[in-house]
Parts: sequence; structure tokens; C-alpha cells
Amino acid sequence: MIAPKESRQPPRIEAAALTKRFGATVANRRVDLRVEPGTVHAVVGENGAGKTTLMRCFAGLEVPDEGEIRLNGVSARLRSVKDALGFGVGMVHQEFSIVDELTLAENLILGVEPARRGIIDRAEVKAICERWSERTGWEMPWEARASLVGIPVLQRLELIRQLQRGADMLILDEPTSVLGPVETEVLLRTIRELRDQGVTVLFISHKLHEVMAVADMVTVMRDGEVVETVAVANTDTGRLARAMIGGDVSLPDQERSSPPGEATALLEGLSYVDGLGVERLEGASLEVRAGEILGVYGVAGSGQEELAGLVMGLLEGEGTVNLGETDLTRADTGARRDAGIAFIASDRKREGLAFNESVEENAVAGSHRTPRFSRRGWKRQEAWRRHAEQIRDHYDIRLESIADPVAKLSGGNQQRLVVGREIEAMPRLLIAVDPTRGVDVQGVAAIHRFLIALRDRDCAILLVSHDLDEVLDLSDRVAVMLNGRVTGIVDRGELSRSRVADLMTTGSQG
Repeated sequence: MIAPKESRQPPRIEAAALTKRFGATVANRRVDLRVEPGTVHAVVGENGAGKTTLMRCFAGLEVPDEGEIRLNGVSARLRSVKDALGFGVGMVHQEFSIVDELTLAENLILGVEPARRGIIDRAEVKAICERWSERTGWEMPWEARASLVGIPVLQRLELIRQLQRGADMLILDEPTSVLGPVETEVLLRTIRELRDQGVTVLFISHKLHEVMAVADMVTVMRDGEVVETVAVANTDTGRLARAMIGGDVSLPDQERSSPPGEATALLEGLSYVDGLGVERLEGASLEVRAGEILGVYGVAGSGQEELAGLVMGLLEGEGTVNLGETDLTRADTGARRDAGIAFIASDRKREGLAFNESVEENAVAGSHRTPRFSRRGWKRQEAWRRHAEQIRDHYDIRLESIADPVAKLSGGNQQRLVVGREIEAMPRLLIAVDPTRGVDVQGVAAIHRFLIALRDRDCAILLVSHDLDEVLDLSDRVAVMLNGRVTGIVDRGELSRSRVADLMTTGSQG
């Protein structure tokens, strides 16, 4: 790693008091950020910290409401990707924009094809590819179809595409999220090589050890603001984690009628390898007690969502899942629901609701075949109606009719419907993944009350949330995860932000 050099050159890119709003939400608040030319500058922060919104402003995908963007010391109004590329700024997103049926060479020049007399100049295409291989030192299979090469090759192709289009500054948004350890090291080496060739890199990541390995400078964002910018040589992962999650505050008192009971769910040795061969979860073991909220927290991609998916039977992996005396390890999702597991999915659009179906049908989904709602295969219409109305009234869901499609509801009301349906199933174990995502302040408070009331009825709750405040407010114990492993479990009486920060960086419980 090179140390950032003192230079009289203006910053390659600079945000000055940049503010970006989406309705009432302030995604970026008076952000100041300077990125020096020829450096790798990392930006870190929790989900919702404002990192991606800031990068989208730099890439011409969003227009700031206030403040200024300067490029090489010149004020710039970036209203499109083309505008940003005109200043040499290109962004590589997590989702590649590559056409599988085309070769790497064809993808490289797509949209900017060299032509002679209206026909693509194949000799020039070949020369362009050779020049990039020579400049980067990367041997690329240019004539191979994109569908036949691996993720690391496609990622290098995306980098070269931006450079080919005139970028000398690259914004990389979570570039290692789909890579294994070996592939990640290849990419980090690639980034260092590009920097040494004079390319400026903005590196967005949740993974602090990667930041320490590749960046020259790092900026920490929290709640839409910059809280710290420091040379990597002058910091460590613990300091960065504490800056990301903020200082310690007094946790609210937990009023309980009785202490947690015996273990309701016993999870042992849960491991999961994704379709790319990347190990996302490794040997996680937890127990969730009756009348307890066990929070699970870590930076995004630490394995917490895979843990929830394995317990619910949505993913196939290793390890055992027991609910009381019942072994559910080989049971499908339906059997797990029948045994008493309910699930609040993180994405209500894809997993939680059928958007074109009615509120009534969604209110009984997952329980519609039980004797309460079905008799000899026939729908018990009155039971469906009463149940939907009960959920509507108890969870304060604002709608015109339970016969309306769910798509007509606001996001907050959709989430209340999901939460109400799962709680009213009277589960023994509730898995709640980001249960308040996309809900306003009043809705958040209401959902928190519902979860606590369910806990007080002796339900075991596994709360997986990317909102640390939510985890700290609700949990009786917190399991912290890092790189697919549980690094520690902290009782509420010993819980603090600094303790969580230690566990989410080093795994140290000291």
C-alpha cells in the first residue's frame, strides 16, 4: 500500500456540503469528501449510511439537492452517466451490465463500436483488446462468450469497459460481494495495479479488512453524514467499526413479566455455500429460548440472512435445526411452518406477499390449508374474512377493502400485513428479518410493540436486522457475526455498541 502523497493538484473529485433527499428522507446531509488523484479511497458505513447515494451522485445517476460536486477543481453538474464519463468518472455496480451471448471483445466495445464504412472494424476491435491486455497485464479470453467465463474475468471486463469509455476514476460499489477469498485477493491486487497506473478508485465496502488491505484513505459515513476521514495507515478495523456504529448510549429498560425459558430452537453447525462456491455461513450454532428475542447483527454479508434462510428451510446447507424435540433438519418450508415456525422476510415484494392477490388471501397465506381455514379442501370463506379483518384492525392497516390487491397498499401497510399474519399464526419460533424496513417512525414503534408482546407470550424470536438500534432496543441477547461465523453472544446487561464493534471486527470478547 502506498501512503497518500502531498500534492498541489486539486482533488480528483470533491463533494462540498452535498445534500440529497428522497421525500422526507435525507440520504446525504451536507457531505464533504475529497478524493486525491491516483489513490484508493474507501467509503464505509452500515446499510443506510448514505454511501451508495453519494456514489450515485458522483456517477451522474442522482442529482444533489444542495451543495456542489467538483472534478479536478471545477464545479460540475452531473445529470447523467454520460455527463460523469465526460469528466472521466465511471461506476461499476454490483450487478454487471454484460450481455452473456456476446464475446468479451464484443461486450467491451458495445455502444462504442469502431466502424469503417458502417461496418464494425474487427481488426481495430482486436487491437483495442490487445492494448488493454498490454496496459493492464491481464490475459483476457477476448473471444470467449461472456456466459462461459467466471465472475473475476467479468469483473475485470467491467473495469476495462469503464476505462475504454474514458474513465480514469472508478467507483466500485461492493465489488467483492459475489467473490470468494481467492477471487477477492485477485480483485484487490487488480485495484492496486490500476492505482499504480494513475487510476483513482473509490472503493465502497462493508468489509473492513479489505479496506485496510487496499485503501490509502477511508471515510466513514453514518446516518447520511461523514463522521471521519483518516489515512488507513493511521487507523484500524476497531476504530472504523466504532465510528460506523456510533458511541455508546443507555439501552432502554426491558420490562419483563418473567425471564426467558428453556431453549425452543436449537441450531447447530449451520453452514452454507452459495451457487458460486463461496462459503457464506460456517458452523453457526445458536439456541433461542422461549420468551426471548435473540438479535443477530453484523455488517451486511456476514452470513445473517443465510442463517435465517437455513432455519426456515429456504436454503439447503449443513447442520441441524431442532424445534423443541422435533428435528426439522430435513423438513421443507411447509413442514417447518406446520411445526410452528413463522417468517418475516426482508423483502416483502419477493418473499413476503403476493402483490396481485387480495389482502384477505395474503392474510391467510401459509395457513390456508389448516383446518381453521380449510375443510376437505374447500375454503372456509367466513374464517378467511374474519381473520383478515382481525389483522387489519389489530395492526392498524389502512385500506379500503380486504378484497383489494396488496399492491394498492402503501409500503408501511404492506409490512404491517406481513408482521400481523406471521404473529397471528401464534408461532413457537418467529424469524424476523429486517421487520421494519421501509416503515415510518410510528410504524416502527408499533411493530416493536407487537414483537415484544409476542415475546411476552413465550414465543422465541430470532431477530436478524441491519439496524443496530433495533437490535439493541429489542434484544435480550445479541449474537454478532463476522465473515459467516458467530464471533460472540452478549447478554443484555453487558451489551454496548463498543462491545458489538469489537465482535464485528476482531471477534474479541475482551
